[in-house]
Amino acid sequence: MRLTALIVLAIVTQETPKQDGLASVNAAAQKLMEKKSYSFVLKQKVDGDDGLKSALDKMDADMTGVFVKDGILHAKADECECARNGGDAMFLYQKKWRTREETNKLFKNKLDSPARNFDTMDNPHDEIGSVREKVATMESKGPETLGTLECEKFAGALTDDGAQTLAKIYFGRLSFKGGTGGGRGSAEPSGGKGTATVWVTKDGIAIQLQYDLAFNVKVGKADYKATLVRTVIVSDFDAAKLELPADVKKKLKIE
Repeated sequence: MRLTALIVLAIVTQETPKQDGLASVNAAAQKLMEKKSYSFVLKQKVDGDDGLKSALDKMDADMTGVFVKDGILHAKADECECARNGGDAMFLYQKKWRTREETNKLFKNKLDSPARNFDTMDNPHDEIGSVREKVATMESKGPETLGTLECEKFAGALTDDGAQTLAKIYFGRLSFKGGTGGGRGSAEPSGGKGTATVWVTKDGIAIQLQYDLAFNVKVGKADYKATLVRTVIVSDFDAAKLELPADVKKKLKIE
């Protein structure tokens, strides 16, 4: 009898295995993906050595928008808006809606076109869902309140491949005058390190992602250091409304 009691006590007092944080984040991203619509806010802050300042300042971004299921997105930034249905897109620039080609023609170098930033932008739920490809594990950091929502916070270190992928996405597409000798060049990022953090509501929906990244950036023969903080916040599940001119909807075949 005493032996049985000891066995039971040992079982009860064993530490309960921690829930797989990455599995929880994957499930929460899937729940977000299933929503009919949502609003989103994207914030991006970049900093770095003095030789990169003029280029990096252009990467600071605040964007708002609405996503509607089946690939329809309307996003607004300071100088431009984008309406996108799958691979087709139109851009509101200088108070006029234009096609991608018409927008790019306004610039000597299409790399300077605001259309480029929207073209390379993932849908917010895809960006949150892709965290699983960039970390090996995620751990719960406990509860945290965002606004009025009680959430569980998960965080994990980026793998070397994950950090390098993000470095190429956010720095490798950069084109600017910089480095020794001047001239237009492109950044060659390397040595990325950072973390991914995801907040999940009590209902099991991922509502915020934040990347904190640090990289080495090579431009020509010059080496620099740069950092990026990128945050994606989603809300208004199944209640967000798409507001676009009728002619834009017609051209993009949005019903």
